[in-house]
Amino acid sequence: AHSEESYEKIQFWYQQLLEKSNTAKTYLLANKCDLQTIDLSRAQLFAQENMIKFFKISAKSGLGIDEFMQDLVNENHGKQPQVKKQLDMSHQL
Repeated sequence: AHSEESYEKIQFWYQQLLEKSNTAKTYLLANKCDLQTIDLSRAQLFAQENMIKFFKISAKSGLGIDEFMQDLVNENHGKQPQVKKQLDMSHQL
């Protein structure tokens, strides 16, 4: 995230996620870390304040992708997703 708009989007989408699921595992991925001009301090602080795992990645170079994927696998290994059962109200008696 390198612009004010990007930081606002992070906050917006994180709030949306919390409203929909407060149990979802959350990661903040900072893409384009292969570029020298990116200041990640605000993104890192946001992740720290919200207890979100933060990874610096580059889709172009592959930087950080393996570390993120390994953490994702380690966090979710052996865990079954919890699916809420919903009543199907579309069928009338």
